[in-house]
Amino acid sequence: MMRKKKGQAFAEFVIALIVLPLFLTGTITIARMFIVNMRLHQAARHGAFLMATRRVTWTNTRDEIMKYFMQGNPKFNTSNITITHRNVKVGNIAGDEVTVNYRLRIFDLSKLSFWKGTPKIEKRFTQSAVCGRASLY
Repeated sequence: MMRKKKGQAFAEFVIALIVLPLFLTGTITIARMFIVNMRLHQAARHGAFLMATRRVTWTNTRDEIMKYFMQGNPKFNTSNITITHRNVKVGNIAGDEVTVNYRLRIFDLSKLSFWKGTPKIEKRFTQSAVCGRASLY
C-alpha cells in the first residue's frame, strides 16, 4: 500500500521554480556569447580576405563589416564595435590582420542569484583573422 505524501509535489515545484530560471538564464547567456564570438570571427575573416585582395580600401572593408553586424540576429550595437587593421608577415608572404572587438553586457554567471537579482558585467569579445596576399597571376 502506498502512502500519500502531502506537500511533496509542492516542494518539488518550489525547487524547480527556483532552479529553472537560473538554468535558463545561464544557458541563454552562454549561447549568446557563443553566437557573438562566431559572428565576430566571420566578420574578421571576411575583412582579412577583402584586405588581402588589395582591391578594396580599408574604409570600404570597415563599412562592409559594419553592414554585416547590422544585418542578421542577434542585433549588434554598432557603437560597441571596434575594428582594426594592420599589415603582418605570414611566413615570407605579406598579409593583413583584421581584429574585431565587441563590448557586450551579460549576466555575471558566477553571481547568479534568484532573490537578489543577477548583476550584469561588461565583457569584451575579440576575434582576429590573418590572410596572406599571395598573387595568383
